Amino acid sequence: MELSFGGVSLEVAVSVQEVSSSQRRLTLEVPADIVSSEFHRAYADIQRRASLPGFRPGKVPLALIQAKFKKAAEEDVVEHLLKSAYRQAITNTHLEPIALPVFSEVAPPDPNKKMVFHVLVEVVPVIGPLQYQGLPISSAEVTIDESDIDAALRTMQETQGQLQVCPDDHVVAPSNYLVIDYTIRESVPPVSGRRQMGEMIQVGVGKLPPEIEEALLGKQRGAHLQVSVPMPSGQGEATGPRHTVHYDIVIQEVKAHIAPALDDDFAKDNKFQTLSALREHLRGVLLEEARKKQVQLQKDRLLNDLLDLHPVTPPPSWTEREIHHMMHQMGVSDFHAEKQAQLYELVRPEAVRRVAKSLVLHAIAEREGVHVSEQEWDLEMSHIANRARVPLSEVTKRFNQDKTARDEYREQMRVRKAIDRVYELARFEPSTGRVGPVSG
Repeated sequence: MELSFGGVSLEVAVSVQEVSSSQRRLTLEVPADIVSSEFHRAYADIQRRASLPGFRPGKVPLALIQAKFKKAAEEDVVEHLLKSAYRQAITNTHLEPIALPVFSEVAPPDPNKKMVFHVLVEVVPVIGPLQYQGLPISSAEVTIDESDIDAALRTMQETQGQLQVCPDDHVVAPSNYLVIDYTIRESVPPVSGRRQMGEMIQVGVGKLPPEIEEALLGKQRGAHLQVSVPMPSGQGEATGPRHTVHYDIVIQEVKAHIAPALDDDFAKDNKFQTLSALREHLRGVLLEEARKKQVQLQKDRLLNDLLDLHPVTPPPSWTEREIHHMMHQMGVSDFHAEKQAQLYELVRPEAVRRVAKSLVLHAIAEREGVHVSEQEWDLEMSHIANRARVPLSEVTKRFNQDKTARDEYREQMRVRKAIDRVYELARFEPSTGRVGPVSG
């Protein structure tokens, strides 16, 4: 490799070592004559600018400049040679860095010796040879049983039911809702004597301390209870031994959830003439959901196969960026440093996987000529606006103002189209299993 100084080209040795699929270590050796020339330039520049007592500007003897400004000259030489040699090395090796280079510490240069620089460079890893056509994937029959429809109807019953106030003599039973007043008494000043009025709770669903659940069950409206709940260290108190919290509870009201009957009237309330018609509608909805579920599971399996077939080490800077993105979505900035460090290590494997997935699918998209059309982009903007319930103009304005965000989101769309393409090219094999409705 040649560097040009003062119109004279001089040879600089460059070697490239593959640290990983996404990192290269460059070793640059600058000959002693270039180093010496650079020192002459650096001292000459300093001499022209230097102003010392007893000397006119630009007239300070070179020997004095070399004595007083040796460190400044060394720093100048290192900076100039490092930048020049690195820039030319990238050009000659045809590397395309994707992050700022990391330079190893450089020893103070000697005008009579060669200089050696070590630079760590991140690059987009080459994925290949690509193997994605005809990947086997099992395909089970998608069916909906009558029990699936019954479960969907029960869910509708629950969501459309109403809370009704129970008679005064009603005995509290599991799943009942209670309106209570309560006071907390304990030795910790911040919560001692705290009172809450008209609190709505549900019993028998495991959300209350068992001591309170047991005390409430079987009681009636107007009951006054005193319940003691032992609290382990760390709850109710920052530190200290196990302590007891005392609750004074008054049941003001008892309510039961009353679900509507499953009949034709229920169907009509949901815009169907008969219960049979509603059941058939639910069958179609559940069948469509089950088919979407199977496709998603198949794509997930294909993606796992792709990552197994194309092991890749993601660029560290990209992994780091994905980790911080995930932690930002989790609201980690509100956590203390130790918790942040724990979550960092927790999300790291998934961040590595996400970046690796993007790299592999990007390579497939390049091979298949996958791109995002303007029509697809406009449609996606409309979907985002509808989901966020904001004007379309607000969404398009945001992406138009942030080119990086626009390019990244467009690449995400392209990656999704790439896995769709792999799915189209897959080899489907019949399976004896069953795919039912989406649970939950």
